[in-house]
Amino acid sequence: MRLGYTTYDNLKAFEFAKKAGFDCLEFTTLPGWAGMDLPKELDSQAKIDDFRGAIDRSGIEVGSIITAINPMSADPAAAKAHLDYFKQMLVIAGKLGIPYFSSTSGQNPEISLDDNVKLFGKVYRELVKVADDNNVRIVFENCLHGYPKGQNIAVNPETWEKVFNEVDSPTLGLEFDPSHLVFQFIDPVEAAREFVSRIYILHGKDTEILDEELDRGGILSLKGYWRFRLPGYGEVDWPALFQVLREGGFDGNVVIEHEDPVFHGERTQEGLIIGKQYLSQFVF
Repeated sequence: MRLGYTTYDNLKAFEFAKKAGFDCLEFTTLPGWAGMDLPKELDSQAKIDDFRGAIDRSGIEVGSIITAINPMSADPAAAKAHLDYFKQMLVIAGKLGIPYFSSTSGQNPEISLDDNVKLFGKVYRELVKVADDNNVRIVFENCLHGYPKGQNIAVNPETWEKVFNEVDSPTLGLEFDPSHLVFQFIDPVEAAREFVSRIYILHGKDTEILDEELDRGGILSLKGYWRFRLPGYGEVDWPALFQVLREGGFDGNVVIEHEDPVFHGERTQEGLIIGKQYLSQFVF
């Protein structure tokens, strides 16, 4: 296992990552975002070669690139644009030697879940071929993104079973994020036990349940009944989770996705170091 974090800074993150002792990074790409739209930045083989050279010289592994797009959108033009972007990123990741591309699965919120699963099959049988041709695997982060009417259907064990049955390929897996299961009141340890063979990357993020808000407003609390936290500050049973992962043969990257509101802004790097110190007892 290697321990790293998700960064929006991409190549600029290497200096801090090395200083803090991280082993790997997860880069970000977002369509239309200045400095983070990799297909626009890397629009020639020369630029790709320079980018890969910078990664190689850093001594830090870039194990994955993450985005959040919707190749299953109800808008045909948006669906095509995101499908094309997805394909471009699979080719770019392959040329960069980055083995995983992470995204939301996509969703058409105007049709039923079963019809979305059929649409998933149509879209991802095509994307799996592109991924295989470029030696890249596709992983889904289980962020809800508005589910059940958003842009991700691969959000929990119920839907993972459906999509992996629809496209039964080892090219498809999970960037397993226990934090998103906690506020659904799903046990991350049992979910990991069931799907351990599909977990290719682990997102190191926790969720704190705010009991006072839950008691007063329930799951529709106006202030919210949960918040994301760094690993160890929430409800996830990390020792049990890592026990399940190791027993199941998981040896992938563990990537801190830092969305803890207590340690944001000027305290972001402090938060990353706290997360690293906590997870280092499990990642070796």
